[in-house]
Amino acid sequence: MEPTLHFVNTEHQNIQWLGLANKTLQQLKQSESADVEMRLYPTKAGLFSIPLVKVADFISKENYDYKELAFVNII
Repeated sequence: MEPTLHFVNTEHQNIQWLGLANKTLQQLKQSESADVEMRLYPTKAGLFSIPLVKVADFISKENYDYKELAFVNII
């Protein structure tokens, strides 16, 4: 099984994910990367972090949470 990204929305976020909430990635070797398109919708103006992204690695059976991956200034 390949790793899966989960885009997590909560009602208290100022930025919401749009579209698919999960994306399966191809298996990556060490030092490889994958491009992932993110579609976001701001609910108000200000400086906010991108919502929580979770990565489920089925090979190692580990889950990784990435909070405040980047910040976006909404004007």
